[in-house]
Amino acid sequence: MAMATGGNDVALVAGRSSGALLSRLSVMMFLQYFVQGAYLPVASVYVEKSLGFPAWAVGAFASALAVGPVVAPFIVGQLVDRLFATERVVAACHLVGGVLMLWLSRESSISLVIAIGTVYSVLYVPTMMLTNSLAFQHLKNSNLEFPWIRAFGTLGFIVPAYLVELWWLRGLEGPPLDKARSIVFVFSGLAGIAMACYCLTLPHTPPKGRAERTYAPGIVLTMLRNRDFLVLVIVSFL
Repeated sequence: MAMATGGNDVALVAGRSSGALLSRLSVMMFLQYFVQGAYLPVASVYVEKSLGFPAWAVGAFASALAVGPVVAPFIVGQLVDRLFATERVVAACHLVGGVLMLWLSRESSISLVIAIGTVYSVLYVPTMMLTNSLAFQHLKNSNLEFPWIRAFGTLGFIVPAYLVELWWLRGLEGPPLDKARSIVFVFSGLAGIAMACYCLTLPHTPPKGRAERTYAPGIVLTMLRNRDFLVLVIVSFL
């Protein structure tokens, strides 16, 4: 017996989600990681070889891309918990992130490249967590179904590398190759904008609307008073 749940597009058939929902979430995961797979494998090579950055700037750029996991939960997580639907936050992050990637493909200033990388990281990293959260909220049998959906994310990460290497950069060497590498950020930017548009078609996932208003950074600071938790945090950053 099938039961419809309205806007969530979930059909309960033997405890499983509808094929339509599974397909939509699989496409979401594919695009989510296509965005990252397009640029991440060659980002450091690009800034070193194509832009000619010194070693310290290459390291700074790599560090900038790691800022997101530290900063984003305090900002984007609060927005989703309190104010905005998940799919709209993901769409906004990818739209702005896509524009930043297109900008990065044409930028050569050390300070601006590092700044763009920092802002982009803060925008992109939370979308990985939010797409997972969105999927879990709408899947009927997440233990069984989520691994298959997430596999499309891995596929999405792999595909752009082959597209770039086997199509755009094939046969190039030396200066022509260095110049052509910027295409990875164009691929990423266009995929991000496509993801932003696609997110607006996903099942509505409203904010949790918690009855008790809490300030997450304040809670974290309180938790840091616990010595065991403080040691864990310090070790995590080593």
